[in-house]
Amino acid sequence: MRTMRSHGTLGTLALLAALPLVSSCSTAPVGEIVIAIRTDIAIPKDVDRIIVDVTLAKSGESKFNVEYDALQPDHTFKLPATLALTASKTDPGAAVRVRVLALHGDGSPRMIREVVTTVPTDRAATLPIPIEFLCDGTAVVVTDATTGKPITDKEGNLVFKSTCDDGMTCSAGKCVDVNLPEVSLADYSGGLVFGGGTGNQDGDCFDAASCFDDATIADVNTGNCTIQAGNDVNVALLTQGAGSCGPSGCFVPLDAESDAGWQPDKNGALRLPPAVCEKLKSHALGAVVTVAAGKSPCARKQASLPICGPFSSAGKYVAPSTTAPLVVASSQQNPVALGLEEINGTSRVYWTTRGTFDANSNPRSDGAVKRALTTGGEAEILAKDQASPHDLVISASKGYAFWTSASGNAIMSSPLAKPAAAPLIPMLARPEGLALDGLTMVWTDLTSNQVSQVPLTVSDMMLTYDKTPPTVLMAPSPSAGAPRRVVAANGLRCWTYEDTLGSKLGVVACNDGTTSTAVAQMQSTPRAIALVPAGSPGAGTVYFANFADHSAGGGVFSVSSDGSGLADLTKGLADGEDYPGGIAVDGAAVYWTSRTRGAVMRLKGGALTEIASHQRNPGAIVVGTDAVFWVNEGSVDKADGAIVRHAK
Repeated sequence: MRTMRSHGTLGTLALLAALPLVSSCSTAPVGEIVIAIRTDIAIPKDVDRIIVDVTLAKSGESKFNVEYDALQPDHTFKLPATLALTASKTDPGAAVRVRVLALHGDGSPRMIREVVTTVPTDRAATLPIPIEFLCDGTAVVVTDATTGKPITDKEGNLVFKSTCDDGMTCSAGKCVDVNLPEVSLADYSGGLVFGGGTGNQDGDCFDAASCFDDATIADVNTGNCTIQAGNDVNVALLTQGAGSCGPSGCFVPLDAESDAGWQPDKNGALRLPPAVCEKLKSHALGAVVTVAAGKSPCARKQASLPICGPFSSAGKYVAPSTTAPLVVASSQQNPVALGLEEINGTSRVYWTTRGTFDANSNPRSDGAVKRALTTGGEAEILAKDQASPHDLVISASKGYAFWTSASGNAIMSSPLAKPAAAPLIPMLARPEGLALDGLTMVWTDLTSNQVSQVPLTVSDMMLTYDKTPPTVLMAPSPSAGAPRRVVAANGLRCWTYEDTLGSKLGVVACNDGTTSTAVAQMQSTPRAIALVPAGSPGAGTVYFANFADHSAGGGVFSVSSDGSGLADLTKGLADGEDYPGGIAVDGAAVYWTSRTRGAVMRLKGGALTEIASHQRNPGAIVVGTDAVFWVNEGSVDKADGAIVRHAK
């Protein structure tokens, strides 16, 4: 396995003459190889740094090692990009090793592509170096075999290597020979690299985010990894956050008639790279989608047609509307609850996925807790193999995530910095709703019909539960069954009793530390709830959503925590509100999701606005500093849910 340093400097080139990494390459002189770096993912969302490393293949002598940072204006890069290397007059046949390493965030390696070839002496040849989604995860930090600690070079830089064996490199998700004969390289043509242009945004590009907006999910034969589709189509991978994201999902397009994309197969089928089907089987990929090819920017996607994006050097990039929703993570399996982490410049959205159910409607232990940067990127699993996780609380200040495991009969926890799921409060009945007030954990239980709380303890930089018997909060009078969601702040706890679906016996209750009060009675399946904390305008106001048809009492309501001032906030809708699924409050604004209408609403200053429509069963919703996020629950037992972002 070949290794490379985390960064380097431009060295003296004895064998090769190298031009700086730029967004275009002028007409190449004779005796030159032009490295053409392109990608099928998004910069800087998925990759924000690349390192280009050129060495002599025989001796390993470094000839070029430069890091390019997409987040640094004075050293940024656009893709496609080219780097020209000229042949040596004294040793024209010497082989060179070209490696490109892609990283993201705090230096996490994503993929390495490596090629060994020779520089032609009588022509200008193109050496394509793609940064591919299917090779994501094939670059790792080199660690000490004994201690497991990262190894650094003499300059203190991390050292990276490929997961492929020595002499192999990743291409389209599989390890292939790094050696590429120079005779197999095509003559250089800038137009074939930059979408018919010169690299100054004067060519064409492929707008994956919009081109697959109305795509159809393909039926994949995972046995031979083929789909049935005509040749005049565009094909993409529906990811969990990688690639080009738009209102309907995140997509990585596959090049037509390419070994790294799709190839025509017999009987009208299209053959996909085997890695696609491997990812589908492991649920690392949501689906394969197709759409008819059209005109630019949705022409038939080929290697010569680069991806559009803010990083594009090929064609003009049209930014998505700031008034439209944007998918952060697609292909989610029944996402349920949401949480947000905003601290020290880090902003992540967290969610639970309930997983699937057996023939008797019992949940399998295939749920998960996931997270992603609020700006997007491939979803990261915080905890897997969870038994129907339901509600979720993120404490950024304490560095922990908490969630209820309904079928696991426990409240679970995990540090945010180094995820490790573990039961925090075990041996419960069926915990459902969850809230955290300082160091007090509050939860509802659907089986015991109780609302309980316990103090947590900070010990050895960890949050623990000292096995103190839970305090059961007094039930109000009147009360009801099925306590669902709970909120807590400054010693005040409020929760909803759903009773049974369709009944009008639901109750919203609050406890001020002494007395429990039924602040709203005779409600139709009250479910989601939000509370304005002390110190904010309207402190003590409770907002709740009745999950029912408007004709049967469904809608969004507000009430004081003392039971006064009950108001219907959805009277402004001509037909009322049906089955609101989630609710959140942000200062003077109240947000909620409308499940049956597939809409997301905002009420601010008396003005009622539909900020998003055509959503797939929207549910839980949270509000951050700059944006509002919600889950599209999708369909039962299908990975068609999503996490969606919208500017406030």
